[in-house]
Parts: sequence; C-alpha cells; structure tokens
Amino acid sequence: MKKRYRKLSGSGLFNVMIIISFLFTSCDSYNFSGPQPYDKEKIYQFPDAFLGRWKEKDTVKVSEVNAPVGGKGGDHFNLNHDQQNKKTVGKADEDSAFYCIYRNYLILVNVEKEQILTGAWPKLNNKNELVYPAQGFGRLYEIQYDSLNRPVDTVSKYIISGNKIYKKESDHFLLRGYDYTREKDTITILKKDSFYIDLGQNAFLRKLTENLYVLNINNRVLGLDGGGGEMNQWWTLYVLEITGDGKKNRWQCNNKASELPCMFFDRTSQSDQLYFDCRWSTAEMLRLMKEGYFEKNQVLEKMDK
Repeated sequence: MKKRYRKLSGSGLFNVMIIISFLFTSCDSYNFSGPQPYDKEKIYQFPDAFLGRWKEKDTVKVSEVNAPVGGKGGDHFNLNHDQQNKKTVGKADEDSAFYCIYRNYLILVNVEKEQILTGAWPKLNNKNELVYPAQGFGRLYEIQYDSLNRPVDTVSKYIISGNKIYKKESDHFLLRGYDYTREKDTITILKKDSFYIDLGQNAFLRKLTENLYVLNINNRVLGLDGGGGEMNQWWTLYVLEITGDGKKNRWQCNNKASELPCMFFDRTSQSDQLYFDCRWSTAEMLRLMKEGYFEKNQVLEKMDK
C-alpha cells in the first residue's frame, strides 16, 4: 500500500515530505497512457460548484509528500497565488487537511503538529534497558548503542537555526524549516504545507455530464516515481461529482478495472501499479461507472468561509 515518489537529485533536490492521502486513498495506482475521455475538450477552469474550501467527510490525515516544482504543481507556496491565499491557508486548525479550489487551480493544505523531546534518546534505565520517548514524540538527538547497550555515538535528528527547526534526512539533507515553540523539555512544531495543482497542459478537466467531470493529472505533477521521468507519459484520473447538497464525491478506478482488456501491465507481488492503454469515449466511461469499474472513495463537504 506504500506509494512511490521520485526524489530529485543535484540542483533539483527538493526537501520534502508528503504523501497526500487526499489523492491516494486507494491501495493501487491506476496509470493511463492518455487523458480520458478522448471525445471531450480540455477544460482549464473549475465550475462554480467546485469553488471554495472542502474537507473530507470522514477526516483523514495528510502526511507529507515529495513532489517536483516545475511550474505546474508541487508542494510549495506558489508565489503567484500566495498573497491572496494567506488568509485562507492561515485559518487551518491544528492537525487538519482540506482542499481550496479556485477557478484555475486547487490547493491541498495540510496542517500538522509534531512534538519532539530535547536531549538524547533512547536512554538507559538502571537495568541497562533502553527507554524510548513516549509514543508520538520525536527526539532531538539519538544515542547509538552497540550490542551490549554501550553508547557509541550521538547524532542530531534536527537542526535549529534562528527561529526555524529543520529535520535531517539520511544525515545528508535538511527538510523544510518550520516555526517552533519550546516549553521545558518539549519542542512543538506546527507544520503548514500546501500542494498546488494548476490547471493547464499537465492537469485539466473533461466533462462527462453536467454533474461529472474527469480531472486528468499528469504523473509528473504528482512526482510519482518513474526513475528519471519515464512516468511523465502516464496520467492519473479522478472523476469529480457535483451532488448539489453541499457535498462533492470523488470516484476512481477500483480493482475490478484490472479485468478490462486495455489493462496490459498488472502489479506484481512487490508492486501496486496497474497500467492501461485505453481510449474511452464519454459513453464508455459512463457505462464503466455504471457497471462498477469505478468506486466512490471520497466524499467532500463544503467548509464555512
């Protein structure tokens, strides 16, 4: 069920974090050779009914993601939009995740609190047993022990510089810095991250009915692992449904789709990827939805302004 993300290297290295469980609620990834349906034009604006702030009905956490910044998508604050969105993003409560949908782009916002204990861990008790921080707490420093529980080294897990704290990754790279507070032996970090998807050539809508739209997203925007960009030709599809009751449904292919003849490369025991070479018409997609090849895997509720 683990999703794969591409880490950028060299000057393109981007320190991140995030797996967007808003987008990846399925255990399988369904990759398409082209946008669907083929017989409808690209739409570069969200309909009025989609605009606003949305949260998942049964709230899930959005953990952190690695995605490239290439002008069309990425887990960064888009400078073209930041000024007008500061209040929107700033209203988030602790440990929350939601969508902000505007006319030409959407933002996935994640706010998460992390707590870290100062000092070095794990410690040894009087029985020479290792004692770790309480569940849910990180450690500022980590003590490394040999097989006899003798300390051999102490390494830092975080770096504090000015008013920011940075997590170290593989002892070589620093992840994004966040504001923090310190009270006695506890450091509290409030993380605010946003992931932008701009409608354009790499992400756009196609209309099925007045209430159903297909959001086609090129895998490059999502940063999916392809070993050097080979995944750029593949697309991820979501069917968005306007319900008219202050809610919005999201549909995606399910396991039954693996029975379709256009599915030509199946997952292995070590993979959760399925590949499709399909050219569906609008009528075919509606038939497939009716016959159970898609499932509703997310219900979104409109949030108060």
